[in-house]
Amino acid sequence: MGVIRKLRGNLVVARHLPGQKRVPYLPEEQWRALQNARVQSIVQHAAATVPHYRDLFRSLKLDPREIRSAADLDRLPLLDKATIRQAPERFRSESSNDRNSHAFVTSGSTSAPLKIHHDHHSMIANIAFGERERDVLARLSGKVFAGGNCCCCIRARPTPRCSTFTVRRS
Repeated sequence: MGVIRKLRGNLVVARHLPGQKRVPYLPEEQWRALQNARVQSIVQHAAATVPHYRDLFRSLKLDPREIRSAADLDRLPLLDKATIRQAPERFRSESSNDRNSHAFVTSGSTSAPLKIHHDHHSMIANIAFGERERDVLARLSGKVFAGGNCCCCIRARPTPRCSTFTVRRS
């Protein structure tokens, strides 16, 4: 991986991290507004670039702009793994950012494994989202968790991917 790509990734994390660490402590009105904006953004993106959702909104005669909050998501049918397995390509975004997505396979703990895709930017931004969860746990437990950016570190169960782990009293 090139130095420039690593630097860009670090900048994405640095840009998202301060805001993410504040989210759990925002007044309810503010985090609900943030949540609603994110719901609207992802629904607009899905309706515009993902064949399954484009067709779903059309068949329901539902304008994606009518989905304004998490509660409005109840207007959409639940999605199950069987539906995804029937035509997985219909769940991939056609946007230029998503064409070079990274494929991951779920563990299959609830049924057969499922391949999912993440674009590079969202994977890097998820590091900041993970830090938000780590910050809440650290404040609740009075401990500082260090050594990795994955949930196994937070749960004190390092994996071969993440073998460095320490817990310090804050």
